Amino acid sequence: MHIFNNKDVSPSRKWLTNQKKMQTNNNHIESFSISSNLFPCVFVGMYGTRLSPSDYEESMSECYADDEHPFSYFTVDRDKWELEIIDRACDFIDEHVVPILKKYGLDSIQVETIHSPKYYNFENDCMYFTVYMAEEWRTKMHEWLSKFRQEQKFSDYIHEHYHDHDGFWSFMPQNFDEIEAFGDEQRCIGAYLTLCLLNEDAIDLQDEFMNETADWLYENSSACSDKNVLDEYVGEVDGMKYQELYNNDYRVDELYHNLYEKQGRVWRGCDWLNSKVDNSITIYSKNEAMSMIFWAVQNGLTVSDLYELAA
Repeated sequence: MHIFNNKDVSPSRKWLTNQKKMQTNNNHIESFSISSNLFPCVFVGMYGTRLSPSDYEESMSECYADDEHPFSYFTVDRDKWELEIIDRACDFIDEHVVPILKKYGLDSIQVETIHSPKYYNFENDCMYFTVYMAEEWRTKMHEWLSKFRQEQKFSDYIHEHYHDHDGFWSFMPQNFDEIEAFGDEQRCIGAYLTLCLLNEDAIDLQDEFMNETADWLYENSSACSDKNVLDEYVGEVDGMKYQELYNNDYRVDELYHNLYEKQGRVWRGCDWLNSKVDNSITIYSKNEAMSMIFWAVQNGLTVSDLYELAA
């Protein structure tokens, strides 16, 4: 399995440590490559969730773009963002998932990568990993499934999550017999381990991971950098001079009124400025002075040009 989909990003230190640990571990006899869709021990969906890098950009930009930094915004390096989530997943799975599933035959889990769908219409991001099973795990699986058959909550879970329903066509095993038959190995091992989580009252670990990771990212992520939208017009205007003009109330008010008197409100409707680095970033004007500056930079006018127009 290729981990970074040909992206020019180095593997994280924790992932490499995990790789070496797996290479020296000979206590397992079988391994299965599955995803968090089949075994939901962690949730890494980044569309419309707290793990969304774009939501983080927007939130940080709103917090940072104050009177002192009116043209500033934040942008996230998605590759680094994903690596940080992968690092967190390595720790979380080792600390919270593997220990409670040892008695069910699980030996270890090797985190691989995050898979992102081409379109988010029907699915979100998921994590790929390899589960390593210890000796005699199949015997343990049959013993535990025999116990699970006796409790209604396991049958209810299978019916709710693995059966077809409106708008959902399931490929998961439909009952205990299909899990034990182990026809589709990936889906059956995923179903078995998921039921083990349910038996440990740990089925909500995925939500715990998402919330803990989101909190950590918002406080510690190094994937985010601040930028100034005016700096992207280098060669056309001097962003620093516009910044200085905007922060000088007297100068900007005088220029605004003089320009309005000479040229009229030519910046009418110019209340936003797109970033040239990422068109998804949009800085909105907070007042008439900012709208005037947006109009000026979009037309390649310097501060000196504005003063000439206002003379």
